[in-house]
Parts: sequence; structure tokens; C-alpha cells
Amino acid sequence: RQALLNGAKLVPALGFGETDLFDVVTTPWMLRLQERMQKVMGFSMPLFHGRGVFNYHVGIMPHRRPINIVIGRAVAEPEGLERFREEISSSKGEAFLQRDPRGRALVGAYHAAYLHQLQELYD
Repeated sequence: RQALLNGAKLVPALGFGETDLFDVVTTPWMLRLQERMQKVMGFSMPLFHGRGVFNYHVGIMPHRRPINIVIGRAVAEPEGLERFREEISSSKGEAFLQRDPRGRALVGAYHAAYLHQLQELYD
């Protein structure tokens, strides 16, 4: 919706290797602590660590590991966008895209095109 409201292009991008930036704690006593925290809070807090500022063993900074980023082509604007340009650029543009069936269809078409480009990029 924001891309349609501001006239910005959607560009699909994928990053590979982000999960290698931090290590997950797997010691038995830390896992028990995590389970207790889950019972108290109702959700599981991930326990992770990276490297330190002055050491490379433990800290909150990410490890120095490569991340491969793939950037695709900009997604073409959905069909029929010109018909609704006036409604979108007005002060009620966001409401039009959220509530009006024509606006929702426009957002859905743009979203589908973005997902298609993203899948194409991944494959």
C-alpha cells in the first residue's frame, strides 16, 4: 500500500546467510531456563549470542560471516492503476486502498506480482 501511495517501485530482494550471524544457546541448563521463561511469559525468548566488541567468543554483535544478497527487477505496476491514480493521491488514498474493493484488488494484484517476482528470484 505504501508503494502505491507514494509512487515507489517494489524491488524484490533476498538475503542468504542471516541465520549464521548468531549462534543459538544449546546447553541443557540454558534450555531449561528458556522453558521456564516460556511458562511464565507465555512465549519463548530466543537465547542467542554473537561475538563481543573486544573478543570473538561471546557478545551481542553479529559474527563476521558473509551474507549473499540477490536483488531482482522492479515489479511492474498493476493493471488499471492509472484509473485510480486520483483516488490514491487524495488525502483518502490509504482508506481507498484498505476499504474499497477496487483498492483492495489493486493492492492484491501488486502483492501477487511481487510474490511472483520473489519466487522467480529464489528459483
